[in-house]
Parts: sequence; C-alpha cells; structure tokens
Amino acid sequence: MSMGKESIKKNYARVYEIYGIEPNDRRYNIHHIVFKRDVKKGLMRDFDVNQVSNLIPLRKEQHAELHRRVDLVEHYHHDTNKKKKKRRRR
Repeated sequence: MSMGKESIKKNYARVYEIYGIEPNDRRYNIHHIVFKRDVKKGLMRDFDVNQVSNLIPLRKEQHAELHRRVDLVEHYHHDTNKKKKKRRRR
C-alpha cells in the first residue's frame, strides 16, 4: 500500500487545506497519528500511514514535544518490562 511521493505531497496539502493552514507556513509540521515506525514494527498491518485521515497539522514546537513524550513513555515502558521480567526469574 505504498504511495508515491507526489500522492503523499497531495495528501499533506489536502490536510493543510482542511485545517485552513497555508501549506508554505513553516510554523507547522504534519503529524502521523499512527506512527510510521508502528507500521514498520508490524503493529498495524496493511495500513497506509500517509492517508489523509491519519494526518494532522501541528505547530513544530508541539510536534517535537509530543514525540519527545511518546519516546519517554516508550523508553520507560521498555525499562519497566525488563525489570519485571528480572523479578519474575528470581
């Protein structure tokens, strides 16, 4: 279900249009609600991450903060899982 670059750009432009944002406004980035890395990990099968319904514009600062927090949660989650496994073995 891979899309070409032109199709992806059209979807990005459509998202900006839906939200009333100028596509050339450098204050915004497009955020994928379901992350590309989740699809690559196999958590979502046959899912097109670049479809319009999976995209939302966010200010760059908000986008960066969101990803920072998600990464922290994932890091913490992985660390606690490892600790739990070690406790169970004893």
